[in-house]
Amino acid sequence: LYLYENQLSGSIPQELGMLSSLSDLGLSTNNLTGVIPASLGNLSNLTILHLFKNQLSGSIPQELGMLSSLSDLGLSTNNLTGVIPASLGNLSNLTILYLYENQLSGSIPQELGMLSSLTELLLSINNLTGVIPTSFGNLSNLTTLYLHTNQLSGSIPQELGMLSSLTDLQLSRNNLIGTIPVSLGNLSNLSTLYL
Repeated sequence: LYLYENQLSGSIPQELGMLSSLSDLGLSTNNLTGVIPASLGNLSNLTILHLFKNQLSGSIPQELGMLSSLSDLGLSTNNLTGVIPASLGNLSNLTILYLYENQLSGSIPQELGMLSSLTELLLSINNLTGVIPTSFGNLSNLTTLYLHTNQLSGSIPQELGMLSSLTDLQLSRNNLIGTIPVSLGNLSNLSTLYL
């Protein structure tokens, strides 16, 4: 179901959660408002969920962590608030997670380090606080990690030096302290490093 790049308004109907065979849902680049329906967590066959570039508000439903087939989750460029649900760490098939350009707050869940298939993780331009999880060192397939323009504190984890596939690392515009880990010198595929 692709309805992207229109001028659709109003809220996303709860009833879309009844489409049990749905594999792709693309509602991005519209004028949709209101919250993300928790009922979307019922779509067990969903592999792609694109809701980016709307005016969605409220928090990310923890029920999205039930979408065991999901490989691509794009919720960026909305007005989403609240914390990143730890339940997203259950999405073992997820390769792309875009949550950038929202108003998300709180700390980054350690559970995101369990997403072993993840290749792109973009959490930039939010109000995230706390430290960069050391569990991110487990994301061996990660090529892109954007955490810039938040309020992250603490030091840069040396575990990031284990991300051998990483090509793009952006940590600028935070409140990070300490030294630059020498382990970043292990990132032989890195082409872009913003600190």
